[in-house]
Amino acid sequence: MRRSGFALPTVLVIMVAGLGLVTTAFFLANNLFSTTQSVVQQKKLYISAQSGISAAEAWLLANTTDKSFPDYDLAADLSASGVVSSKTIKGISVPFGNLVAVASGDQGVFRFEQQGTTVTTFIYRVDYPNVPSYTTGIPPRLGVLVYAMTADVTLEPTMPGSSGGVGSVGDAGKFRPPTYVIRSTAKRSGFALGEDRVMTVEEGIIGRE
Repeated sequence: MRRSGFALPTVLVIMVAGLGLVTTAFFLANNLFSTTQSVVQQKKLYISAQSGISAAEAWLLANTTDKSFPDYDLAADLSASGVVSSKTIKGISVPFGNLVAVASGDQGVFRFEQQGTTVTTFIYRVDYPNVPSYTTGIPPRLGVLVYAMTADVTLEPTMPGSSGGVGSVGDAGKFRPPTYVIRSTAKRSGFALGEDRVMTVEEGIIGRE
């Protein structure tokens, strides 16, 4: 007497179908894990870049006195060609290096490590007098774009005057406080597949009389 049961081809079909479902589930789970990891890494990069912004804000506040703001280097070439030139500062190649703010001989360039991420931050003073032809990445002249108090940090000397490093006197003798762009880049090397991840965060700061 023949016993009832699944024929071998039917069993094989069911097994193959089952393996297909398992493979699909694994693929979906793997993609979900990769996506989650990517989101987490992007968040870490953002937090690290923001740490650079905070360090730059603290530097600006610490170097703003009752008489002056951080200024350009006295030897900086602020011609149209000089504005777009790179410089090596503190061993770091800095795009638009002549725009870097300086205070008490210290230049607004920072680099530090945070949770496996390298953070590089530049503080640019951006009320430069000569406007070059458009160059990718050039810090904008905020004073021309927006003359309002828009930054999270307000730099406010109590006695702005006409000495160097304070600000500029515009039309009809009106005091024009300086403007800055902080550019902070976080880079993490050797991500999941060996690639690098980079995120840049910028903040504009406008001084106040």
